[in-house]
Amino acid sequence: MSPTSRARLANALVGNPRVDVQPRAGVHAAGTGRTLEVAPGIHYEWLSESTGLLEPQLVTLGPGAASEGAYQHDGEEFLFLLEGRLRLWLGRDEHVIAPSESIHFSSYVVHRWANDVDATTRVLWVTTERGVWDDAHPRTDIPSERSGK
Repeated sequence: MSPTSRARLANALVGNPRVDVQPRAGVHAAGTGRTLEVAPGIHYEWLSESTGLLEPQLVTLGPGAASEGAYQHDGEEFLFLLEGRLRLWLGRDEHVIAPSESIHFSSYVVHRWANDVDATTRVLWVTTERGVWDDAHPRTDIPSERSGK
């Protein structure tokens, strides 16, 4: 089932069948979002407070930063390279992404990535699998829905 189908089903079950209605929209300034350093040299900043299907992030990768091996998950990903260079492996295919280039792929495909240049790489990274970091790196600035706090 696609992320969109799952969201529509979940919303219908709680009595809100419309997922295409934006309850709150606002302009977001870079540098003001929730941030997380997931590993040395790998920094995420969330670029929206909305809880829709998309999760846009500004990802900053220091020289040599790389994923911890290959992985896959639900959803889709869209990357737009702002600066630096990103090497991305999708299955057996290797892509080198330069500034002003983008790539869109299914997250079900086994993938990994690396910043293999001696400079900082910055990527606008949009996924449809929300909350990937919430379990591994829970937020401390908001009450947890799971704990009821």
